[in-house]
Amino acid sequence: MKKKLLVTIISAVMSIGAVYGQSQSLAFNDGSGTPNSGTYNSTDIITLDINLTFSGYSSFGLSFWLEASSGIAPFLQITSIVYGTAFPDPTQNVINAGFDRTQGASPGFLSEGPDMGSTVQDPTTQPPITPGTYLVAHITISLTNAPISNFIIQSTIVNPHASIVSDTKFNDHAIIPAAQYTVAIIPEPTPLALIGVTVVAGVFVMRGRRILKG
Repeated sequence: MKKKLLVTIISAVMSIGAVYGQSQSLAFNDGSGTPNSGTYNSTDIITLDINLTFSGYSSFGLSFWLEASSGIAPFLQITSIVYGTAFPDPTQNVINAGFDRTQGASPGFLSEGPDMGSTVQDPTTQPPITPGTYLVAHITISLTNAPISNFIIQSTIVNPHASIVSDTKFNDHAIIPAAQYTVAIIPEPTPLALIGVTVVAGVFVMRGRRILKG
């Protein structure tokens, strides 16, 4: 029942926004051929651009949090963040933040605590950012002995940490649906496997030399 009610509320909010030509969304990009998903070893580094697209109003800033599937959340930590030029002023310090919060997290997820959003440097003197697509943050997330499986990192949609964009009247526009990034953790090559690859490569080299000599 609660799930149906939440879906109904979200649909209503999206419909109201559409009537006034207003929309907002976040998107992840890891720079690969499939920017919203990636394959990693259990101790790799995840590097993501977070892009904001909005229309129908101008903005002074945004608030957003990230959450991760509870199965991988304890093995993640935000190690660096660089903000874009549109909203360069961070609202909180998120370096070394872990994913360990249930407050504001979706069912089956854990959230990091600090607001990752940012604003223009001085709303009293600086003009607002006009509608468009902007890089809002470049983040690095470390994996520490993450379990082998598939997981999701996404932006939050649940209060009191629902991700939003603020317009010039400081009205909040919910970023719905959540932006998602799929993480596939695969086994790291074992020493035995690396030896096998080396042996196979050596065999091919030897055969190539024999052919050239023959």
